[in-house]
Amino acid sequence: MTISCCIIPQSVDLLIIGAGIGGLTAAYEAQKKGIKFLLIEAENKVGGVINTITVDKALLETGPNSCLVKPGIMRLIAELGLEDQVIGASRLAKNRYFHRPDLGINLLAAPQDPLQFITSPFLGLKGKVRLLTEVFTRRSTANDESVHDFSCRHFGEEFTNNVLAAMLSGVWAANIKNLSVRSSLPVIWDWEQTCGSLLKGALTQRKKKISTPPAPDKPANLPTRGIFSFKNGMCTLPDIIMAKLDKNRLMTSGKVTRLTRTTSDDFRWKVEGIDQQSSNPQNFSLVCRQVIIATEASAASTLIREIDHTLSGEISKIPYAPLGVAHLLVNKKSSDYQLDGFGFLTPPHLSQGLLGAIFNSSLFPGRSGDEAWHLVTCFIGGGTFPEMADIREKDKLLSALSQIQTVLQLKEAPHVINTTFYPFAIPTYPLGHYSLQRKVDGHAPHLTFLGNWHRGVSVSDRIEEAVKAIEAIGLSRYTPTTDVRSL
Repeated sequence: MTISCCIIPQSVDLLIIGAGIGGLTAAYEAQKKGIKFLLIEAENKVGGVINTITVDKALLETGPNSCLVKPGIMRLIAELGLEDQVIGASRLAKNRYFHRPDLGINLLAAPQDPLQFITSPFLGLKGKVRLLTEVFTRRSTANDESVHDFSCRHFGEEFTNNVLAAMLSGVWAANIKNLSVRSSLPVIWDWEQTCGSLLKGALTQRKKKISTPPAPDKPANLPTRGIFSFKNGMCTLPDIIMAKLDKNRLMTSGKVTRLTRTTSDDFRWKVEGIDQQSSNPQNFSLVCRQVIIATEASAASTLIREIDHTLSGEISKIPYAPLGVAHLLVNKKSSDYQLDGFGFLTPPHLSQGLLGAIFNSSLFPGRSGDEAWHLVTCFIGGGTFPEMADIREKDKLLSALSQIQTVLQLKEAPHVINTTFYPFAIPTYPLGHYSLQRKVDGHAPHLTFLGNWHRGVSVSDRIEEAVKAIEAIGLSRYTPTTDVRSL
């Protein structure tokens, strides 16, 4: 959805830079509290990487495919009146597969109960025994650790390389040897700090949930666990939030070029930028009391260069995993498999660049637009195979197609209906990222960061962080104490 903007005001209480899902949610929450805000987005659309398109009757997500059920996002959906638009994942979503060519198995079903765990070849006997000894793991004294090393200590190398590395490539698209466990998996990190064993930590957490009464404002008629989407795709959420906002407080095609401190203790920030909506771009400036930067790391780093040069440099070094996304239509008659599940993942050490795929038609039925076809979304490259991610190059796309054809045992080539390349898809939280998080948090509430490079990469995470940010700001309708014309 694109929008027009009012005349830029001289001053606002809160400036929000970036209209991805985090920035939009922050604006919505600010509006509820009566805060005088302005939301500025550099692109001519809102929603950030959330993008739903229709190609050949198929409903495609070029960004996030679904949302994780969490309290914050479910409350927001209820407030927005979107209950009838929500669709939970089908019962087939519980079926998850691993591509295991080392075992001669193209699609190996992940175990769903203890008996399957015992009988499944997904781990060898040694690996299964090692997994069961996790309860004896001791707490580490290190301040941080890579996900790989952390998992090897708790579960052994076989589980780490064949299961966890594949699972996290589907979330972070990262090489887990470079991914901080403390920042990327904070709940699990806390379990170890509290209990030593992750199994003990999980059981303790489960007991707490059982003993905690349900929240009185829990939205009804909505999924209570797992993932979900919307009937018309993920774009439903940013579009409806945008529709609820005061259009006089919104600006697309507006680029903030400079953020500096003023000498005032009231309107602390001066903001300069360019309004690019017309064929004749105009410069603008305003002052504000507080700023939320809801952009990717590179833009955030540039914006604060004059404010905190050291922090700017640290933010600019956050690595991102590149990712290629290919949407395919697969003739149901051409595959020996029913594709009756969430999708499959390939352990990185067994892959040639294909991280895995989502079986969209099984996850959310009807997405292919034709019952004779499966809609499949493939993910290529990531932090382990960055050189394979740019599927705009024909040889890399053909390599990915060859791999998917082998995995699914297709008798005919799939139809490629859309490809997208993200050179900076998902941030990889490096070792020691928690230290950067603390420095960033130290600027709040007058300067708050909401980018996914800071804390949490999922849509649900971004929404919960935005709600917390507005609560922490604690703004109300101000009585001006400063003549803004003097700033």
